Amino acid sequence: MNKKITIQPKLKLSDLFIRISDGEYKFSDYIFKSGRYSLFCILKTILRSKNIKKIYVPNFICDEVIQGIGSFNLEIIYYDIREDFSLDTISLKKTLCSKSLLVVVNYFGIRSNWEEINEMKNELDITVIEDNCHSLTNYKNYKLGINGDLSFNSIRKIIPVLSGSELLVMNKKYLVDYTYQKRLPTLNETIYYFRRYLYFLNAFKNNIRVENKYHKINKISHADILSYRAIKMNKYPMRHIQQRRLANFRFWHSYLSDKKLSFFEFNEKVQDEFLPYAFPCYANNRDTANKWIKWGSQNNISIIKWPKFPSGINQKTMKSCFKNVLLF
Repeated sequence: MNKKITIQPKLKLSDLFIRISDGEYKFSDYIFKSGRYSLFCILKTILRSKNIKKIYVPNFICDEVIQGIGSFNLEIIYYDIREDFSLDTISLKKTLCSKSLLVVVNYFGIRSNWEEINEMKNELDITVIEDNCHSLTNYKNYKLGINGDLSFNSIRKIIPVLSGSELLVMNKKYLVDYTYQKRLPTLNETIYYFRRYLYFLNAFKNNIRVENKYHKINKISHADILSYRAIKMNKYPMRHIQQRRLANFRFWHSYLSDKKLSFFEFNEKVQDEFLPYAFPCYANNRDTANKWIKWGSQNNISIIKWPKFPSGINQKTMKSCFKNVLLF
């Protein structure tokens, strides 16, 4: 099962299996355009064989995730998470319906409380989808992206590619042969990739935002051919990328410690094998958050107000720490 995978007109299921340490199988060659396209394919796969009506999603979520769900006739039920980004499985079990879907997020590369989640899953007839868009799959000791029945990530958030999201299947009953379809990069993907280099040019600012104008997904789209080859070759300097992101995380943790911003409660989990997406903290109000974003723009520093909440979430009832989150 260790056969080398190459790009070919049609890929067979037998060519795509790789074995991981615990003896289970995962699917290694589902590489779609982005995280929301992977989620679209996950739901398409699950709903082929199961009559499911409800999907549970954390209320601290980006509208990109809802984009991947919107093409299906599913009732979205939002649930709360704790301030350290873990699930309150005791409370969730009281409201979670059997034969439903549960989306769990590894926020900013921090591993969720998967032992409790899988114990809850074993008690109920649910399918768990792991959102690992803030890190890479199975990165060192954090073992991300291999905990749910299916998982997806967003590779371009971590490594320098134009597009790409791995869809992985840990539950073999959900295996489907999605043949890779070659395509060239789009203009938006190219602009988004070079945004860090072009940001200082005012003429490009409006174009850079085009990538954030999402649309309803109604068909499968794979990663562009250049990104696909880069991902499959696995030649990117992972150790260097990890060291830079960890250094960025620690710098902002130190620099912002006296800047009247609040920190989350997970910093004791940060170890050498941690691969953070960014350093997250939160402001007490929107005005303060906007001031920091303006400060970042003036100093050519990337600061993101995250997430862009879906319209179906009532932010008034949310924990205050999740309303004005900034990513440095």
